[in-house]
Amino acid sequence: MSLSNKEIREIKHNLDSGNPLSNKYRYLLFGKQNEIELTWSQKCYEPSQVNLEFESIEYFSFHQAIKEIDLKKKLSESKTISTNKNWTDKLIHGENKFTLSTLTSGKLSKEINTVGGIKLIYIDPPFNAGVDFKMNVKIGKKGVKEELNFFKQIAYRDKWGKGNRAFIAMIYERISLAHKLLNEKGFIFIHCDYRTDAYMRLIMDEIFGKSCFVNQIIWKRKGGSALKEMNNLSTAHDVILCYSKKKGSKLNSIFSNPSQEYIESQFKYSDSDGRKYMINVIRSPSPRPNLQYDFKGYKTPPNGWAVPRKTLEKWDKEGRLHYPNSKNKQVYKKIYLDEYQGQLINTLWTDIPLLKGKSKEILGYPTQKPEALLERIILLGSQPGELVLDCFCGSGTTCAVAHRLGRKWIGADQGKLAINTTKKRLLNVNHELHKLGKESKEFELLCLGKNEAKYQLKELTKTKALGRQKKMGIEFNRLVLEAYKAEEIKGLKMLHGRRLGAYISIFPSLDEPCSHQFIEDVIEECLSENITVANILSFKFTSDSAPLKQEKAQECGIDLKLKYIPLEIFNDLSSQDKRVDFPLVPYIDISNSIENGYISITLNNYSIFSSNQNITEESLNESSKNLGTLIIEDGKLFRLKTNNETNSLKKELITGEWDDLIDFWSVSFEHRIDSSYHQRVNHKGGDRSCFVLENQWQSFRTKNLNQIDLVTNPIQIPKTAQRVHIKAIDIFGNEANKSLELEPIK
Repeated sequence: MSLSNKEIREIKHNLDSGNPLSNKYRYLLFGKQNEIELTWSQKCYEPSQVNLEFESIEYFSFHQAIKEIDLKKKLSESKTISTNKNWTDKLIHGENKFTLSTLTSGKLSKEINTVGGIKLIYIDPPFNAGVDFKMNVKIGKKGVKEELNFFKQIAYRDKWGKGNRAFIAMIYERISLAHKLLNEKGFIFIHCDYRTDAYMRLIMDEIFGKSCFVNQIIWKRKGGSALKEMNNLSTAHDVILCYSKKKGSKLNSIFSNPSQEYIESQFKYSDSDGRKYMINVIRSPSPRPNLQYDFKGYKTPPNGWAVPRKTLEKWDKEGRLHYPNSKNKQVYKKIYLDEYQGQLINTLWTDIPLLKGKSKEILGYPTQKPEALLERIILLGSQPGELVLDCFCGSGTTCAVAHRLGRKWIGADQGKLAINTTKKRLLNVNHELHKLGKESKEFELLCLGKNEAKYQLKELTKTKALGRQKKMGIEFNRLVLEAYKAEEIKGLKMLHGRRLGAYISIFPSLDEPCSHQFIEDVIEECLSENITVANILSFKFTSDSAPLKQEKAQECGIDLKLKYIPLEIFNDLSSQDKRVDFPLVPYIDISNSIENGYISITLNNYSIFSSNQNITEESLNESSKNLGTLIIEDGKLFRLKTNNETNSLKKELITGEWDDLIDFWSVSFEHRIDSSYHQRVNHKGGDRSCFVLENQWQSFRTKNLNQIDLVTNPIQIPKTAQRVHIKAIDIFGNEANKSLELEPIK
């Protein structure tokens, strides 16, 4: 390092005055580690090292709910076989930055290392498209009106409030974490398009190194446009970048199937027995003096033969050489059609079309990729039994293909629609494997849940001057009110904000369900202040008695709604334009019968408590903005439409029965286990660190089977089960839960 006196004075002046140094001095002082580097304001070179630990939500074994299975079969007659006693595949619900950092440094990292680490990572991130991607969700068995059979639900948002800088910062940190996670012999494939491929290449070169660049794949996903008038060229391809963790790692060989046209044009020779073949040269591409030799008097290639004499003699005895009609011509090797594997694939993939039309694969999830594409990538970069990771798993294509190909896998996403779609897809894969007589694999659902929320809240309050607990409460309320688009109010004890005429109360705990006393206190304050409309927002509510409190509020003339606070409020709102849905609390009614150690459960009703009062100003405003708001009353789904002439609302019935709202429901048993990485969860004052839910029965809607069973087949109660849990998920992704205590089985 050589600095002039002028440069030294300038550095000293800037340091003394607290001014930043220019990029020029970064290179002068610390050397040019990267010849070309992508830079932006507030670039963070060190990725997150947060270890939040995962909560175990549920453990899924082979399901019994699909119609093709005899519903009278007992659970014990169908067994799930684990392919590895040291590993269970994992679907993780949570912000993927914290998911990756926890996988890197948390307790689960030991389990990952035990099975050889992560061999392949596939990432299909947002493309910085600036739009919300929506999924068509089918409503019920048969809608009241055919045109209302579908509604659109946001699957994920690809909007970045701070522009390219926010997007690049997001992807840079996640790729940095992925690099740490990858096995030394592993590969990463990054899917992108024209919007981001230039940025991605620079980021990958910086993090993985130029020497670890394997290749750039062009996937032709569609043909030309049929439109005659176009201002620009039609975009027909995506880019997939491939890098290795270590220089020199080799991908597996994959051959493409030859077309009929190729076969007819190339395999034009036949042996006397009719066996077709094509010919291939046997010459060395570069001069090889040691391979210059005479063979039966035929012309020696200019650079010599490609193989030693012994190999040619062996092929000659086997009849695998094609001799020309003149000694002045070269000898060729025969490539027989019945032995031909195809051509080694190259970087131009034109044989895998985009999903379209009536493809059985289509789930309706936006930007869903074909299974053939992921199958090729997984076969290229991994072997059976090795671990594959997709931290933007979306509809679950990577997980489903890895599941079917006998790979271990981890899938992660922060969207509940993505998690529910992937979960159902994996259960269907198990069903297909079972029908083919192959092994089915269990998997588990994990989440970061409240651990992520607590960390985000703690980070939010770091710079505040108030006492820790007080400032966390204040900032938490402000965050919730901002996401709910409510104004803050002061002077009341239980009520914290107001939105469109409704007063808002926020239950202040991330761990405990909203207590009965808290609801009572809200009702009392509403009565004393003559308030008739109130919403209580909480992360959890008790499933049994909360409706009774709402009935009491109704008797007192108060329209009381209970709503869940979504964990999405803690996400980076700069990338989600601050739109968050607070769903109403749903409830399920069940009945059960137990006989000879087997339990049968009936789902009797699914409902959201409704005061049956007049349509509110809030509904009117929302309907005006959204051109149609969906509401649930008495277990039926209505669409609110605004009459522009009268500025009034009318309700249009969409569903006929309450069960049209159910997308998935399941029965699980709670077991005591010895778990090495699951987070402790308090439950009724006790320690549940050694409990996990094992899912034993499911019924859910699929593309081909759009109805559910409301009664389970008899399910054998495991001897170690402490409780049975019933979960229902509606078409909006909202959950209702109920649990029953079980008597010990003697």
